[in-house]
Amino acid sequence: MDADIFNCLQIKLKVYIMNLKDKLQIIVITYNRCKLFEKTLNTLLAPDSPVKDFNILVLDNNSTDDTAIIVQEKQKNNNNLTYIKNKYNLGIGGNIAKALEVASMQYVWILADDDIIDWSAWP
Repeated sequence: MDADIFNCLQIKLKVYIMNLKDKLQIIVITYNRCKLFEKTLNTLLAPDSPVKDFNILVLDNNSTDDTAIIVQEKQKNNNNLTYIKNKYNLGIGGNIAKALEVASMQYVWILADDDIIDWSAWP
């Protein structure tokens, strides 16, 4: 592929991702797996993450571990991170359904607390 065409495509993809920021909400569902959840959240918020500035919502299924503390610490440096803790455990299906119910943007990406994310395919 010609270098000029390749560079043009890369620029267009970066602009698309910037525009996607206003349309895509990332929702991480979790329950009592704070160590795995923290790894996933760190990946989303890492300096090299293409979605670090996107709207990220943590939907906690009434965890009794340190999940809330982890989110509170991350919120100090990430004003795009919000947190909802369910009053009781809805089960995984219920928490997914709630994620769709509370989603506030055109597109939603629902992740589990143990998802491994590889950014190598992103521009």
